[in-house]
Amino acid sequence: MDEGGWCGEGSAWDINTRSCTSGDVSCSPPSCWGLPNGPHPTPASSCNGYFTCSNGVRTDHVCPYQMIYDYYYKKCLPISSSVCYEQACGGRINGLHSVPNAPCQVYLRCFNGALISLESCPRNHIFDGQKCVVSEKFSCWGGGRGNCQGRRDGYHTIPTSECHSYFLCRHQQLIQSFRCSPGLIFNGKECVQNDNFVCNSQANIPDCTNKINGFYTVERTSCKSFYFCQSGKKLSEHTCPGNNMFNGEQCVDPVLYQCSDFERVQQQSNLTNRFISSS
Repeated sequence: MDEGGWCGEGSAWDINTRSCTSGDVSCSPPSCWGLPNGPHPTPASSCNGYFTCSNGVRTDHVCPYQMIYDYYYKKCLPISSSVCYEQACGGRINGLHSVPNAPCQVYLRCFNGALISLESCPRNHIFDGQKCVVSEKFSCWGGGRGNCQGRRDGYHTIPTSECHSYFLCRHQQLIQSFRCSPGLIFNGKECVQNDNFVCNSQANIPDCTNKINGFYTVERTSCKSFYFCQSGKKLSEHTCPGNNMFNGEQCVDPVLYQCSDFERVQQQSNLTNRFISSS
């Protein structure tokens, strides 16, 4: 049931403190101009309030105690089973963002730390962390959450998933986990046919302890696999396609490079510098 009441002369209802307050308070313009009929979240209310529009007429509401307004379900729900999407943009850069613990087709539009809108992808599409994509190629996955501590922004393979699952990190925080559709594996950028990429997510796990920043060849892989270290931590791992080998800078035809396995590759190349600058 919605709460209601009337503030005395010289005071107004502050949606944040949930009380009648004199002086400056947090109020929203009493207008439904340009808004469709139905419920809408009250801005800057910490999800405590919402308003309904009916043919241009606005009516304000406050959620009952221990409940908040859920943007996605468009109604007041218990705090324990809902997410205050209004606060989800705090500390995020301007743009689109996935919503942890929310349906995978839902995403946020943030600007200056504030939620501009909660949006959904079209039918049979999901949000991959950057844009809406067809769900036939990507699958949203809630299990096997990855660890983003010390990782650069971007996608990372879940080590125990045999390259079938991956996760998205931003500012060392887990944004969303995904799983490729059957017959596809994650190559570090996207889901591809498994005959176009060799997965080595569980074998020869590299150690970056006490290593300088740069690329290193994974031992006992015949120079096919390599990884990148920065600040003593592994940021990424890759495998050259087909018969190609890693020559310390890039994957090349084996006729152009003779592999000396067990060698440690310490690069000061332009490729390394570009990688560091983009991290």
